[in-house]
Amino acid sequence: MKDWGPSDGLRHVGRRSPRLSAVEKVTGRARYSADVQMSGMLHCVVVRSRIARGRVVSIDGAAAQRVPDVRLILTPWNFPPMPEERSPEGGIVHRRAPIAGDVRYVGDEIAVVVAEMAAAAQRAANLLAIEYETNPAVIEPEDALKPGAPALTPGGNLVGGKAEVYERGDLRAGESEADLVLERAYSTEVQHHNPL
Repeated sequence: MKDWGPSDGLRHVGRRSPRLSAVEKVTGRARYSADVQMSGMLHCVVVRSRIARGRVVSIDGAAAQRVPDVRLILTPWNFPPMPEERSPEGGIVHRRAPIAGDVRYVGDEIAVVVAEMAAAAQRAANLLAIEYETNPAVIEPEDALKPGAPALTPGGNLVGGKAEVYERGDLRAGESEADLVLERAYSTEVQHHNPL
């Protein structure tokens, strides 16, 4: 068996390469996780916040409970409590429940509807009557670090209460030796490292 060498990868550069999964996808034979059906399987719909920051005051699920096949509606008031854990320093870590009444961003999880059929779960989720109390939202990271900014967690707006700083080399020395120093602010989109 031949070892893989650096030139082997170049045999595809500049040439058409067939997509191995194309036939299955185009003909509809490809199987995805949504295609898996098991006996007794239930479906859930996560209900997400429509406000940027605040808290859920109430969720009326009476109409949603009447949808046939609905098995369970989880809200901040009936979600199982999160167990306390000990941090490496010995302190108690209070975990935020995945379904919580405090809203931190548009799309934050505030309820879950579980049903025998996906359509029933979605219909029931749409029938939930949700009342919010809105609070001021901070959109820009720089504004969240200013004194007096609304805090998203009891410890403030920095995870662990302090900034994570990564350094390499001597920036000040490099600037002093440079012919030109150009300062700009750059940002990137959120990176999601586990897509479909």
